[in-house]
Formats: sequence, structure tokens, C-alpha cells
Amino acid sequence: MALMSGTLVMLPAAIGRFDVSVVATAIISTASTAATVVVALLGGKLVALALVNAVTASLPTITYVAIGKQVFIGVPFRPRWNRTRAATLLQFSAFSFLSKLSGTLVNTSTA
Repeated sequence: MALMSGTLVMLPAAIGRFDVSVVATAIISTASTAATVVVALLGGKLVALALVNAVTASLPTITYVAIGKQVFIGVPFRPRWNRTRAATLLQFSAFSFLSKLSGTLVNTSTA
């Protein structure tokens, strides 16, 4: 979720609306911290804190999609599968994996 919300936060900034990004980020950060503190003060166990963390992690994504729909009218915000882009991504991932694997093998081999 953090990767997606990190990308979506750039939507208002891309058209120079830094005020929208800053206000939304400040509100979300404050609400997240406040919710965590409240649950902890109420004696919430680890499961309750993890649940609060999961809910507050999805909040930026939902917020920035809503902001993006208002800022970029007519642009669909739904995931789509593009065969060409997927092939490019998978090729890059394969090379990245092989690079990391070979680096691991070289660094852990006993010569």
C-alpha cells in the first residue's frame, strides 16, 4: 500500500498543487498517529495495533485516489493489464533477480 500511496501522492504535486498534498499528508499522518495512541492508551493489544496500522495504511491510498479523481477529471483510476508493459516489467525483474542471485553466489562462495 505504501508504494501505491507514495505514487498517488505525486498526483496533485504534478500539477503544482503542493497545498493539497501537504494538507492531505498532514491530516492523514495526524489521524494515523492519534488512532495508534488512542488504541494504545485504551489497552489495545498487538492485534488491535496491527489492525489500526492496516486501516491507516489504506487511508492515504483512498484519499489520494479521491483527490486524483477531482484533479484529473476523465482519467480512469482503475488497474488495467497491458501485455507489453507487463512483459517489459517481467524482463527487468528477471534480470534483476539474476543479478542479485549471481551477486549472492559470488559473495558467499568460498574460493
